[in-house]
Amino acid sequence: MPEGHSPGSGAAKDQGPRVQSRKSLDQSGQGRKHQDRSGRGRKAQDQRGREQRDQGKGDQDRILQVKKLCHRLCPDCVGRKRRGEHRDLLSQRPHWSVLRREEQHRQIDLGERVPFDIALPLPAKDRGFADTAEGIELFREMFSCQRCGRCCFTPGAGLMLEKGDYERISRFLGSRKKLRALCRYDRQEGVWILKQPCPFYDRSMGCTIYPVRPLTCTQYPLHPPLKEMPFHLAVDAFCPAARSLAKETLGWWIICENNWARLLQNMDSPRFPARTYRDREMTADL
Repeated sequence: MPEGHSPGSGAAKDQGPRVQSRKSLDQSGQGRKHQDRSGRGRKAQDQRGREQRDQGKGDQDRILQVKKLCHRLCPDCVGRKRRGEHRDLLSQRPHWSVLRREEQHRQIDLGERVPFDIALPLPAKDRGFADTAEGIELFREMFSCQRCGRCCFTPGAGLMLEKGDYERISRFLGSRKKLRALCRYDRQEGVWILKQPCPFYDRSMGCTIYPVRPLTCTQYPLHPPLKEMPFHLAVDAFCPAARSLAKETLGWWIICENNWARLLQNMDSPRFPARTYRDREMTADL
């Protein structure tokens, strides 16, 4: 027997690879099982993610619908705010407008340096519903221009003149040529843009064309409603008076939120449409 060779060693050598191969097969099988489990886990996780996204979108659509209903079905909310009913509600339960007042004020004051708009707890005007004009009316009652002139003398991209603005100011100046010298023409939009700082603003006299000022100036600081708050008035945070009004009316949001919560609770009732809609035709566009 050759030296170093023991009985059964050949069998052991032959058996070794087969045993090792079987282990490898077992391990690869476990790997496939693990991969299958991982794959199923990822699919389940993706499915849960899709369901959560769908649910989130459904919740957003539901809340948007509630805000639209509130905008059209709660005409007295402006009257309640005018009467100061929010004070009683704020005394009954904690509200973010009180608990986080300083934080909210700091956020609003960022408008001094950062351009953005602020949604107000007042309904934007809807041509189809006369009651929504009350929001504009209350805003005009409460808004007090500080005559600071910042909206006039601050450099910017310019102020687009409506056709009526252009004709009205030209007649006031007695010449279209004079107005054109103070504007630039936007060929793409086909409109005249009044240069900024506004050439009609005088620091001692204020607006020198105030009776015929552009329509945008008469509506300032109101801006189009925010995308996420399409049924509420929005104001330019750059305006100091608008920031003051936004701070003053923070507590009014509790009335809006109570209305939204009540509508959300009632939406699940099968009797909700018959009980709540003033006009059944409204359901067509909801």
